[in-house]
Amino acid sequence: MKSTRCPAILLLLVASVAGEAGAQVASPTARSGGVANSFTARARGYEAPFWNPANLGLSERPRLSLGLAGVSGYLNNNSLSYGQISDLYGVFLDDQAKSDLLAEIREGKPDRLFELDFDVGGSVLGVSIGRFAAGLAMIAAGNMKLSSDAVELVLFGNDGEDGSGADLDLEGTDGKAWWMTGAYLAYAQPFTISALDHL
Repeated sequence: MKSTRCPAILLLLVASVAGEAGAQVASPTARSGGVANSFTARARGYEAPFWNPANLGLSERPRLSLGLAGVSGYLNNNSLSYGQISDLYGVFLDDQAKSDLLAEIREGKPDRLFELDFDVGGSVLGVSIGRFAAGLAMIAAGNMKLSSDAVELVLFGNDGEDGSGADLDLEGTDGKAWWMTGAYLAYAQPFTISALDHL
């Protein structure tokens, strides 16, 4: 059986279809991702505007904090699990492995569409000085649909799975994406209510 090196386009596809690879929205630090993004009450300094700007007013905030390029993403597909994808990392794919992948995507339906959804985003730059914070953030999202013949084209090239070079039907293959970049400025001013001093 002939083995071939996994082509670059397949690596891109494999990277794109990892079942779930993170959070649904951007989280500026690994620390916030480490607590499953349950970070609203914990965020301090430059992280606070993303999670809860009121935290800038807390007494235990840092005097100065700086964060660069925190990124997270979410990828989901309708056919392959994360385990199936991770088993392919760093290995050569022979024709049988490619056929198995294609069969998994088709699920017995030659016209089934392979669907991929993604969100990627993060904080490009964040800084806090006392109760002030500013930063630049971005988020991108999109979805893609590939006909099973389009996936076959990616896996086997123009010859197709059976090597006959038959015409492949790309009908239904579609994709769209958007992105947004924004700057933010935040300030928090604490205040006290004398009747609530004991809280």
